[in-house]
Amino acid sequence: MSSLFESPLMANIRVGISLREARREQEHVQEQSRLAGLPAFTPDSFARLLPCKPDADTLFILGSGPSVRELTASQFAHIEKQRSVGINNWGLHKFVPDFFSLESVPSVGDGQSLQRALDLLRRSDIEQAQPALLVLRPRTGEHLHALESLPRFLQGRTMFYGRISPTTRKRSNLDHDLGLTLQELLDRFPAVFVDSGASILRMTGLAAALNLSRIVFVGVDLNTTSYFWENNRDYLLDSRAAAALNSQDRTSSLHETMSTQSRPFSVIEMLGSMQKVLSAQQGAEMFVASENSELAAIMPTYHWPAFLT
Repeated sequence: MSSLFESPLMANIRVGISLREARREQEHVQEQSRLAGLPAFTPDSFARLLPCKPDADTLFILGSGPSVRELTASQFAHIEKQRSVGINNWGLHKFVPDFFSLESVPSVGDGQSLQRALDLLRRSDIEQAQPALLVLRPRTGEHLHALESLPRFLQGRTMFYGRISPTTRKRSNLDHDLGLTLQELLDRFPAVFVDSGASILRMTGLAAALNLSRIVFVGVDLNTTSYFWENNRDYLLDSRAAAALNSQDRTSSLHETMSTQSRPFSVIEMLGSMQKVLSAQQGAEMFVASENSELAAIMPTYHWPAFLT
């Protein structure tokens, strides 16, 4: 992009382009929702699908990094009292969150990641818990067939949402542009979240939409391409674990979202900006559960309640 386009004087133009894209994305979400027979996300309707927790003010975003193994039963009991979302292959873990977040990315691996993740949810304890499900709208109508694997108990508890990436490609513009964009998305395009190729960014936007004041990243290590079920004796005999394909590039020591080869900004850059914006606009705070996570460089480590230690 030209230096003029990336100048401070063009900020409103860049944000206008982002909001025009958000309008198109919201329309696409609504069309895909109509074709699939599933509703588009709205904060109020989604909140009604979640367990009643009047005092919950925190969203625990549950990733699949190896540090998940470090959590204790009492810490999961604490998470259960708050809001929680399990991302992608979280269905392998015995802890059942308030909702799951899945996506269909046909260009990654063998293109069957959504079907596999849905199959992981076919558990009696998950059905009994009645979680909700958020699905990133399939790119085209041709990809809707992946939802044929949707478990019956989730058919009335599933919503579609969409995403946009920042228009700027200059790191120094990101804080300002996101500050203008995020509030407009919440007000005008509630089914669309800011993204840069990472599920945890979209779930951060969801926390803002649900007016949760704290976000805690669990199992979001980013300094490895491994997952909690790999080389883990607890999962060696679990046939479902074998079905959870790891599509990460094993030639790198970092999670793929740390790279900008296929995304405008790394997940660290995006979260750094979102942290500032949501703190200023909503007083929201972000924490990371593991001090060994790459996120510990930009946000504080979560302090579990003293009675859990």
